[in-house]
Amino acid sequence: MAGKFRALDKEEAANLRSLWLGNWLIFGVLAAGASILAPGKPALSVIVGGMIALINFRLLQRSVCRAMLRKQASGVSAAVGRILLKYYLKLGVTAVALGFLIHYQLIEFFGLLVGLSAVVIAMTLWGVHRAYKLGKEPV
Repeated sequence: MAGKFRALDKEEAANLRSLWLGNWLIFGVLAAGASILAPGKPALSVIVGGMIALINFRLLQRSVCRAMLRKQASGVSAAVGRILLKYYLKLGVTAVALGFLIHYQLIEFFGLLVGLSAVVIAMTLWGVHRAYKLGKEPV
């Protein structure tokens, strides 16, 4: 049964937008830093790792939003199953791509790890910022 979608409320949309912008900001800082400090293959490795992380984050975000915003008779377990199936398929494709890049030494491993960390760093900083803001709100 095709489900109808509900829309994100303003706060949810603002949270996703700020997290997405934070991801790009951290990626930009890491890529610029790598380009200045270690130009060439190391910088390219950071950029490739960051792009892989950003693409995977966006695809996962889209899958989760679509599944959770869909109003269906099949319930939450079907939505979670779809999310997990898509996640594992994307994880497999990513693993093959990373294996190819590393095996043929097209990129440097450490630079790749730095780039892949962009989303983790952004999410951590975003979470700390949100926790700080919540702590300042009056009870």
